[in-house]
Amino acid sequence: MSQDRIDVGIITGALQRALCGEEFVPKVTVGSSGRADVRGARSCPNCEAIIDKWKQMKKLKDELLDLLVRVKDDEIAAVDGLMSRHRIVQEPAEVSGR
Repeated sequence: MSQDRIDVGIITGALQRALCGEEFVPKVTVGSSGRADVRGARSCPNCEAIIDKWKQMKKLKDELLDLLVRVKDDEIAAVDGLMSRHRIVQEPAEVSGR
């Protein structure tokens, strides 16, 4: 949940929906340290599990993208190697009308 939505809920008293689907009204209390403690903005175990899964999925996506880049680089290097070994060069286009 974004901080903006929590702020709106604190100011207006509007219900907010957590990642897990639970609805709540965020409240602010002042703790013993004198700092604001946002009650209702903490994550429940279900929300924490969802956040952990998102983090795992992002890590896997990043690893997959890195792997794809390495594979693409290897393919390019392999083609370049084949072209240089077989001395493949482009023939100049013939000029018509001669």
